[in-house]
Amino acid sequence: MRNINKHVCEDQSLIFPGKLNHFQLAEEILLKKPVLKEKIRENCLIEENRVTTALGEVIRFLNLIAYSKKRLTPSKIIDLVWHEFILCTQTYDQFCISNFDRFIHHDPGESSSGSDRRIDQENHKQFRLTMKLYLLHFGTPSEEFWGTVPFYGAESNCGTCQTNIF
Repeated sequence: MRNINKHVCEDQSLIFPGKLNHFQLAEEILLKKPVLKEKIRENCLIEENRVTTALGEVIRFLNLIAYSKKRLTPSKIIDLVWHEFILCTQTYDQFCISNFDRFIHHDPGESSSGSDRRIDQENHKQFRLTMKLYLLHFGTPSEEFWGTVPFYGAESNCGTCQTNIF
């Protein structure tokens, strides 16, 4: 029986971002759960030949969370793909426990609707941290899934969702 109160992998070297083959893991998940491939394709408007890459990018994002133990914010498209993955609850739970020794929670965050700039600023700050960690561990991110390099500044292509690290 797993310990649901475990929040970090005891051996951080096991979840070091360079250790996992994110795209192979994505391919294995999609083979085991073909409905997920269809859901990502239909609901996220991603071409069938790009679904594995999209899920691989989500897995990279989750790996950054597990390793850094920081609250991070994904891009909008990564967030949408993550939504589809997390809806396959057993698959997502097993994936998180098997690879990170814990469940990585999704927190929808808040949308300011322009009225509270602090919320937007926090999302952008977390997204910039996500991008710094991504660059450090994986190199330049795919524009298709993360946007373009200039967005790392004031405005970003981030979603409003974030992780809950507690």
